[in-house]
Amino acid sequence: MDKKSKSIIVAVVGIVALVVIVFLVFNMKDKNEDHEASESNDDEDMIEDYSLDELAEQYGIEEELLTWEEMDELVTQLEKESEEYLEFDEIRNKIEEDYGIINSQAYERGLLIDEDMSVTDKHQVMMELSHTPMKSVKNIRNGVQFAYEKSDKNELKKIKDLFSGLEDMYVEDTEGFYGIEGVNIGYVGIENYGESDADISFYVLLDSSFEYKDIDKFAKKLDKLKVNGESVAENMRETYGIWIPYVTEGDKEVGINTVEEKIEYVIENYGKYEMKKNAVLKIETRIPLKSLGMEESSLGENGEDTINIDINGEEFELKKDESIGEGYINPEIK
Repeated sequence: MDKKSKSIIVAVVGIVALVVIVFLVFNMKDKNEDHEASESNDDEDMIEDYSLDELAEQYGIEEELLTWEEMDELVTQLEKESEEYLEFDEIRNKIEEDYGIINSQAYERGLLIDEDMSVTDKHQVMMELSHTPMKSVKNIRNGVQFAYEKSDKNELKKIKDLFSGLEDMYVEDTEGFYGIEGVNIGYVGIENYGESDADISFYVLLDSSFEYKDIDKFAKKLDKLKVNGESVAENMRETYGIWIPYVTEGDKEVGINTVEEKIEYVIENYGKYEMKKNAVLKIETRIPLKSLGMEESSLGENGEDTINIDINGEEFELKKDESIGEGYINPEIK
């Protein structure tokens, strides 16, 4: 074989090898992308999709909700039919009169669902719109023209969105949720304190959906929790208030009786709804200052920079620092 023939063979072999390498690289890239896409859709697949009417029923809303497209068309029509410029309040009041208060709030707050919205985001919007103990982890605003909150927004909430005020609070940015006794706990704070006790707040991230009738199973998990040795369930400030939307009225009617009686009362008077995956629930419990290692009237008086909280062996270091509120919620379980 002469040198020219050898060169041709080497060149052909090189080209074939190059083609094989390129094929393998792109094949691996496609597989990686498919895997990443699959992972990103895992959460979406675990949350059921519903029509808007079905969603409303799931969240205990009896009104027939308007979609973004229907609301935009309605507002445009109201403007056309009016001889004078309509103020925001006039539009909102007209919507409430004809379509109900929930629709008027959806218009006002930009809590509208459109056809392009993801399944997860639809549920986040409904958590904000419905009157349930569930709170969303995202700020989603999808307003139409002339609405008070008309600018689009889709982002995680900040810690300051979880609490009523951070200027006098001790709080920890837990950067996610800790699994403790089957309950996902994060963002612990002391919101109020008096002469002899303090109100400890923390949030629970639901990692699965369940029907309202099964709330007692969730309650049993709370029964295992202790803050600095004090029972969370026995000292809950609102007496199992996390699943009693109007706990004060509930207490007046049925007193502090069994969980089953309270559930029955709420379903009868406020409708039935489901607890949804990716919602957060606020838990508040009251403990004596002595459990924090303090004397009466001493919390905040001695200029404490940090306060340590123990929940079933997991330590949290709470700080009095307003800047913590600018951190974003991380809806992940550690």
